[in-house]
Amino acid sequence: MARTCIFCGAPANSREDAWPRWLTGRFVAAGAMEAQIGNDRLRTWRTERPEIRIRRVCDTCNNGWMSQLENRAMPVITRLLDQPACSLDLHDCQALSLWAVKTAMVLESVNGPEQWIFTDLERTLIAQRGLMPRFTGVWIAQCVNFPSTYSISRILSTAMDRDAQHQGRAGVTTLAFGTLAIQVLKVVPRSTMPTTTSITLDQRPGPWDRLALQVWPIPPEPIRWPAAVGVLDEHGLETLAQRFSPLGGAEVAQGDVFVSAAD
Repeated sequence: MARTCIFCGAPANSREDAWPRWLTGRFVAAGAMEAQIGNDRLRTWRTERPEIRIRRVCDTCNNGWMSQLENRAMPVITRLLDQPACSLDLHDCQALSLWAVKTAMVLESVNGPEQWIFTDLERTLIAQRGLMPRFTGVWIAQCVNFPSTYSISRILSTAMDRDAQHQGRAGVTTLAFGTLAIQVLKVVPRSTMPTTTSITLDQRPGPWDRLALQVWPIPPEPIRWPAAVGVLDEHGLETLAQRFSPLGGAEVAQGDVFVSAAD
């Protein structure tokens, strides 16, 4: 069966750079890429430019609304990477959040549709109206001593409240480009819940309130970047990727994977 665009249903006749080339161009160097989907064998290949190209979109989407969104998010991401300190207003937060969720949608398409967290309607609404999916959160964090790129997506089965009456799934996508990490959380309730319901998940112990700056839902005041605490190298990123866990977890010593942003 021919693949169709995950956003509009047209034939998927375009390869989308899930990591945009204007961004990966910052990390050109002789090295290797590693990729693994589910329990499949880990693939490694030599490359001078990190890239993830996925054939699940059409030319119209890729060169239309997706390109426009890229142009909105580019100056925000560039500012976070290039300036030692800056602020993000509500327009910056919206552009960055839409870009992060679009990227998470494209990345999850490498899996079978039965594993997708975002629905057809949510992908259509972000494409046609620029609407964020409900039950979604987006955070940014500073990476220290990490001069590369990183991406991992995890699917969790978890309880929606302390009484475990509402079961659901959650998808967590964690991205990093040098000093900037972006994390997208999408919760899918199994039971019918009002759109006004606020959902929270248990987190592994860590300094998340001093590390992860929430850009969606949009905060009432501008965000000051960076936060007081950052994640240290790839080990810190892996800890951030496992931040949301239905099983909790042992607390990690701050000196191992977290560091003051001033260091």
